[in-house]
Amino acid sequence: MTNKVVYILPKAGVLQGDSLAPFLFTIELDYVLKVTELGNFGIQTHPDKSLHDLEFADDIVLLDSDSERANEHLTCLQENAGYVGLVINFKKTRALFINRDPTSLVVLEGEVAQVEDFCYLRSIISSSLKDLGRRRGTAWNVFWKLETVWRSQSLNLETKLRLFDSLVLSVMLYRAESWLISAQMNQIINSFATNAYRIPEL
Repeated sequence: MTNKVVYILPKAGVLQGDSLAPFLFTIELDYVLKVTELGNFGIQTHPDKSLHDLEFADDIVLLDSDSERANEHLTCLQENAGYVGLVINFKKTRALFINRDPTSLVVLEGEVAQVEDFCYLRSIISSSLKDLGRRRGTAWNVFWKLETVWRSQSLNLETKLRLFDSLVLSVMLYRAESWLISAQMNQIINSFATNAYRIPEL
């Protein structure tokens, strides 16, 4: 008995703005990434487990232990994506080397740009301290946008504190479980809350 793969090719695609479009895109992209994983790429996280990539919609981070494997990983992904009509936007593709000497990653479209850091899902990748600093600034922006709430006479202190935790601290501490907390970072986190609580209206 032989297995057969049947492709259904519609005469026309979905209409622009159709809610079915992102669903179909997700299915295709998931298939491409699963096929690419068969190439035994990624980094070892456990004796019998490895992590190939990080995925969120079309924001993808490929993980590899050396530049040669990274180049093969990217090339393999490019080929598999091409089979289903997807194209990698290499103008937005970046290479980050951590604890490795940087080397060139070359694909058919040219050399992939190298960076010392980048933001993934609004988080700074290479440094927990930099990520905390960026998030602290964002949290202060949110805090002062809610100034009328903190100065409101109709809200009690308990309500204000609950709003502070859910609307401000959540911005500050997003992804905090992945940070490597140092004494300096611990002081920054504590001083943020202390300074906010010092505002009499809060």
